[in-house]
Amino acid sequence: MDEKRKLIEQIKNKWLERKNGDIDWWEQFQGSSKELSEGINSENSHFIYELIQNAEDTKSDKTEHVLEFILDKDGLIVFNNEVGFTAEQIKAICSYAKSTKKKEKNKGFIGEKGIGFKSVFKITDRPAINSNGYRFYFRRLDEEGNTEYVIPHWIDDNEIKKYPLKFQQNTHTTIYLPFSKRKKEKQLEKLRENIKDIEPIILLFLKELTTIKISEFNKTVSNIKKISTEDEN
Repeated sequence: MDEKRKLIEQIKNKWLERKNGDIDWWEQFQGSSKELSEGINSENSHFIYELIQNAEDTKSDKTEHVLEFILDKDGLIVFNNEVGFTAEQIKAICSYAKSTKKKEKNKGFIGEKGIGFKSVFKITDRPAINSNGYRFYFRRLDEEGNTEYVIPHWIDDNEIKKYPLKFQQNTHTTIYLPFSKRKKEKQLEKLRENIKDIEPIILLFLKELTTIKISEFNKTVSNIKKISTEDEN
């Protein structure tokens, strides 16, 4: 088995052992997970700034470090031309309070709690990530209707064909957030407003990101770039 798929399967099996071994603990854990993912940050737009923050805490090997939001009728694609996830970052995003940023806070990293990404469950039931050879998704509910949140599921070669081309042809890090079928139309309209409300001035407070692009139905809505000149002082 490919090493990257093997890691995803190991994390999945570890969580399943706990889920099946102690049902009471799992129910309590999932109650807390739901509150952390969807309850603490009640604003639907909050997850957008979590994604911007997460992108800011990555490194790109390109001159221009780009974060791109691509909105279509079925969901939101988030592209970041960073170098890609490491094994430690995969373990962190498949858990709570295990962020690798905690070790890097002296280097200026913003995040610490390791729960920011889970806020995407405000708009999706099945967020997917494709980064550095890791292809997997999370889901809100399993087949029996029990909550999951943190259990990763590998995306195989047949299944990935069901995803948008931008996600399939990923070269860096791409996240896909398909809208929840429960409230798709309402989410689309609200998200359209939230993304357009991203203020250009935000780039002045970010060190790594230089560009934030926003597209809607293959049409560019916004292309914000930070251009600076620096000297020795």
